[in-house]
Amino acid sequence: MCHLYNNDPVNSIRVVYMETVPWYIRLYLHTLEVTNSVKLVAPDKQLYTPGKDRGNPYSMELVLTLPPNSVTSLSIQFDKAYLKWTEHPPDANIGFHIGSAVVTAKMLTSSNYTSPAQHQSLLAESFSQHSSDQGFFLRLYTEPLLIQLPTPDFSMPYNVICLACTVVAIGFGSLHNLTTRRFVASETNKKKGGLLRRILDKFRRTKTEDEKKDEDEKKEEQKEEEKEEEGKKKKTDLSKKDR
Repeated sequence: MCHLYNNDPVNSIRVVYMETVPWYIRLYLHTLEVTNSVKLVAPDKQLYTPGKDRGNPYSMELVLTLPPNSVTSLSIQFDKAYLKWTEHPPDANIGFHIGSAVVTAKMLTSSNYTSPAQHQSLLAESFSQHSSDQGFFLRLYTEPLLIQLPTPDFSMPYNVICLACTVVAIGFGSLHNLTTRRFVASETNKKKGGLLRRILDKFRRTKTEDEKKDEDEKKEEQKEEEKEEEGKKKKTDLSKKDR
């Protein structure tokens, strides 16, 4: 929707409204409404060029007469086209920029307008002349639009490629192993019993090692006792000889 203001309390202004819209924004001319103070107003002239998909844009040009001290509103309905995934820009989630519309008018006075007249080139002349028979040419631009179009999921091709490669890798790997691996029968001397048997064997090994250590200690003690007894015997023999 576009609002055109005429704040002149006496004179009406004739303006030309022109807008060009890309083909993926489909305008419906029968929904065009020009209202002034909640009253429908018919344009003085109208030029409409329909667009073509992936070809020509939509173009609309209206000639309107703005009554004094009034607000004129323009509205039109549109539809969003579906684009191919190759037609989207690199960052499609930002949206699509729609160019500004152009409003052209010829001002009768330059009291609120600082610009030279249509056939003048110096800006200083606009300060000295507040009226002209030829009028003062004025061109305004509306605000641009940012429209979101239906956007596909661009991560889906990547997900499909990853899934397909994973399936192929798993299938090819298993088939390659089955066709190239050699199966040879071998005898195993592993004891039955599983994990529990292994744990018990470890405890038994630790017990046997402790027992061996105890036996070694006992043997060393016996050897020391035998040495002490031999020493005592030698002492007693020597004492008998001395007597």
